Amino acid sequence: MTAQHSTGWWIQIGADPQSSAILERARARGLETLVFDSNPAAPAARFATRLMTRAADDADAIRTDLRALARSERIVGCDTTSREHTALRTVAAIRDDHELPGLSAERTQLLTTRAAWKKVLADAGIATPVVAILESPLELDRFLGVHPSALLRPATGGRGSTGVSCVRIGDPRNRELFDEARLVSDSDLVRAEAFVAGDEYSIDGIVRDGRFELLHVGRQFSMRNLRGTLPTGTAWGSPGQGRRADEDPRWETSIRLGQRVADVLAVDDTFLHLGVMDDGETDHVIDVRPHPGLAIDPALEFAGIDPADLRVDLALGSPSDETIDPGAITFGFAQRFFYANAQGRIETPGAGPDAGGDDPIAAGRHWRTVALTHETVRLEWDRRPGDEVERPRSHEDRVARALVEADDRNAAWMRANEIDADSVFQVRETRREPPMTTRPPLWPMTPDRT
Repeated sequence: MTAQHSTGWWIQIGADPQSSAILERARARGLETLVFDSNPAAPAARFATRLMTRAADDADAIRTDLRALARSERIVGCDTTSREHTALRTVAAIRDDHELPGLSAERTQLLTTRAAWKKVLADAGIATPVVAILESPLELDRFLGVHPSALLRPATGGRGSTGVSCVRIGDPRNRELFDEARLVSDSDLVRAEAFVAGDEYSIDGIVRDGRFELLHVGRQFSMRNLRGTLPTGTAWGSPGQGRRADEDPRWETSIRLGQRVADVLAVDDTFLHLGVMDDGETDHVIDVRPHPGLAIDPALEFAGIDPADLRVDLALGSPSDETIDPGAITFGFAQRFFYANAQGRIETPGAGPDAGGDDPIAAGRHWRTVALTHETVRLEWDRRPGDEVERPRSHEDRVARALVEADDRNAAWMRANEIDADSVFQVRETRREPPMTTRPPLWPMTPDRT
């Protein structure tokens, strides 16, 4: 790893809201900031020393611009908060061009190609679900004949959990769900993975100097909907009775698994997220990503960890100035997602007791929607009042999330579920689609795993 620079240029691909804190940290370290975004009015554009209106997937043009800059200036770091593979690969190419810390183009290609990293893990003896690439619903029927339940997803491309669904043998909706995954796929192919029943965990950490440092291990919760499951939140922290987070046996188990995956995939200077299913005997790795998992950044901030500072450290190849010890947490935390239960426009009931300012979103922050004692609740928004919403098809359809602190993670999750969704937001139904084109109801109906 290289030494931290106090002068030079920080390159940010994309100026979404999550980039604002990163750009602030880079500027606080004395760096100039060059931001590439196709929208000159993007939320984080105001933190740019210079803004160039280029799309994140216009890698050739961006690399040409930066080669010109490097003739007279020093480029010291590059990052993106986008989870799009094109943006991640653009950043990796820039790092290779300018010999910057972080994932190389080769390693990024591996981590953003599901078939590739699954094969590497399987060859190393790390459990991961059986997978098949399918061309037709008939092939899906054959797969389900061997594995009665499976997860479908686009074979290539896709965004978030769009096109991802759970199918079961004999379900009459299987053909429809297969076609949905195929439409989203860049290759017109569908990937089927054998479904592993058990408890799901999100393991998030960073790899520095070849060492995996655990930041977060959370129990994932979901609810059943007509496409399979929809994430409803995460609980993490102390297992109870005032014990530290690292007194939970899963803490050390997660560190060992994270280190083994990092070693097998040969990754360094990166965030590393693992999605894991514990079937009671074995941890099955179901997801690997070079960035924090599902909406974990706000969760880390809520627990006292600054992910923006960590991103800058990793991209500069410098050690953190602060000692990070998330295992010492003696409180519990929970993050609960809220989705629309109708099609229409978002309305908020009004400001809470801690409200301030004229912005309804800002007014909602720290809004206590249930009577709590000695606990902290914070409301974060993914949509704004007046935005059009409909019943969710993926986790990207979140409207808001509640972050709750309590004595332990179980209490935090219970508190989060006591929050009345109607007190957070409501949906005014403004239009209905003709009966023959109405999308099927996708709101979670029954618990999947608790």
